[in-house]
Amino acid sequence: MLKKMHFYDREAPDVVAETLAGSKTESAGWMRHSFGADAPQCHEVHMPPGFRTAIHAHLEDEIVYVVGGELIMGQRTLGPGSSVYIPGNTLYSFIAGQNGVSFINFRPRGDQTQFNRDEFATLQTLQGADREAFIQANAAANRARYGLD
Repeated sequence: MLKKMHFYDREAPDVVAETLAGSKTESAGWMRHSFGADAPQCHEVHMPPGFRTAIHAHLEDEIVYVVGGELIMGQRTLGPGSSVYIPGNTLYSFIAGQNGVSFINFRPRGDQTQFNRDEFATLQTLQGADREAFIQANAAANRARYGLD
């Protein structure tokens, strides 16, 4: 018996194309491929030359696979065909190279969290219901910020 499969066709009329909100990110865009909170997700991301992400963390592990341009993380420059594994709850940042960057971000489950450095520090001090409420508030704020509701 075949399990239920999900397809994402970028040429289909229901494709979700987003522009990242905020003055520093308006020229960066992404397309999300997500099929629920417990299913794997990926994001197809395109960033212009010199685009710099703020330091941030997500709850879920990630694999970033570069398909075009260059992604600079610290002293490492990743070109097409390169990838980086980022464990969940890890603060990181990167810069798009001189020709920009296109990459695919894979996560094992739907994850709409994005904690800046201060939020991440707060998260580390919380437990139980307080921690869960903080996570849910962060995810809700990100859904609203990126128009995912």
